[in-house]
Amino acid sequence: MQNEATYLKKKRTHQPPRKTRLRGYVTLILLTLAAFCPMFLSDVIWSPYDTVERSAYTSLENWQEAWHPQNLRRYDPISTTTYFIEQALPLPLAPLHYGINLVLHLTAAILLLRLLQRLKLNGAWIASLVFALHPATLQTLFWSGYRSEFVGLIAILMALHFGTRTLNSSHYIKLLLITIAACIIHPGAFVIPFILMLYTYWQKPKFELRHINYVLPILCICLFVALWKAGAVTNSSSIIPLDSFKITSQNLYFYLRQACIPIDGWLFYTVDPASIYSSSTAIYLLPLLLFAPIFFLSFSNRRKSWARGTLLGALGYLLLLIPGLINHGAFIDGSLAYEDHGQYIALPALVALVFCGAATITRHFAAGARKTCFTGLTVLIALEFMTTVSFAAYAVSQPVQMWQQFSKQWPDSSLAKIAYFETLRADAPDSLSNKELIQHLEVILEMDSNNLKMRTLYARSLRERREYSNAYREYRRILQEAEPNVDFLKEAVEFYEQIGKQWEANKLRDQIDSLPQHEQTKFQNSTN
Repeated sequence: MQNEATYLKKKRTHQPPRKTRLRGYVTLILLTLAAFCPMFLSDVIWSPYDTVERSAYTSLENWQEAWHPQNLRRYDPISTTTYFIEQALPLPLAPLHYGINLVLHLTAAILLLRLLQRLKLNGAWIASLVFALHPATLQTLFWSGYRSEFVGLIAILMALHFGTRTLNSSHYIKLLLITIAACIIHPGAFVIPFILMLYTYWQKPKFELRHINYVLPILCICLFVALWKAGAVTNSSSIIPLDSFKITSQNLYFYLRQACIPIDGWLFYTVDPASIYSSSTAIYLLPLLLFAPIFFLSFSNRRKSWARGTLLGALGYLLLLIPGLINHGAFIDGSLAYEDHGQYIALPALVALVFCGAATITRHFAAGARKTCFTGLTVLIALEFMTTVSFAAYAVSQPVQMWQQFSKQWPDSSLAKIAYFETLRADAPDSLSNKELIQHLEVILEMDSNNLKMRTLYARSLRERREYSNAYREYRRILQEAEPNVDFLKEAVEFYEQIGKQWEANKLRDQIDSLPQHEQTKFQNSTN
């Protein structure tokens, strides 16, 4: 009996994992669609309040410019072109934009599943589902300008798909071409040759340098494209600053927290710049030290396949995370922020390391223990699904609620308060009393005193509330500091006559009559 049990255990642990059937793909797709469907209730796309350039689309006039050689060195031409295409289609723009992003995200999840199955890893479907449902992917899906993350991950996974196959001339040519395209699309693709080296090390117990000869041309291509693209980099935020170690460590801690415990569901996360300089340098070693036991254990058992596989997963995650670690996120007003999109292309490696590793370990358990692990995993996925649905429903589905949360999160940002105020007025024009309207405007103008649009509305609200002395002060300030259009001048004349300022009303009337016709329409949009 003991020999039979031992035989069955060895047969179970050495049996290759079963391939995912059609219903597995359908389940993955349906669960992902259900998790992210609340974001389709929103219509926030290319927000006018976002002053940060997140894609070349916002600065280019047409899609042809995206393919100019100079722009190829700086931007992803494919995702930029898709933005122009979706603008030209006669469909509702916001649902179309989110739908394209979600289709690309599902494509990446399915490619990840195919790649993990090719590597004969246990738990491939579970890992792909966890990645597809992960709450940390919502910012990339929802906020406009991050489509290059999806296209980049798809290109990287396709390159790894061909790089892990038995190479013939056709496969190798495809690998080279896809790698070139991936490097142009996303900087994370520059680590493709290093991941292929780690894969070869995992497959070859007796590793020799000749085993990675096929990677050397790919490495040369990546270095050439990297140097070619580096010549066009003009954004100083991509250059590592003096305190890069502390900032990189903070980013790593944030990404690990969001990957493992994604309980805080927002689109942007605040950063305290003072903490970078006030804390001890030793504190910033802690996120890096989390990987030390993994590398030590893997290196100590490097002759075993599971150790080399763990090394592949951990190093692959860190390598793909490099672009996110050295670049700073930005809130809509340009202030420093954490952003989930920075680890989108690296997240599959960490998810595969954790869940494929856990699935491999559980295969050695007895039947009862495996059922317990399966139950726990089901509960975990259910919690992840509910967290993502809650995140999508609460954080992004209602624009008024979203901007209100931004305003609370970023109390010093006038843009967040303006966005909340204007969205609230557009969504529910009668929701604010005149007193509440004035209170909102006073807060905004205290932070942004030169905002002519808000000051004009403030003057009109004071007039409506019959605070004539305060309204008079605001009208005078607008007339002195700006060049309002004729309609506003006429409005000021009417107000001055209403409060008995006849001399000033006559003076403004003379000013209107002296204006040329082309000047009478100048600055029309500045006050209305």
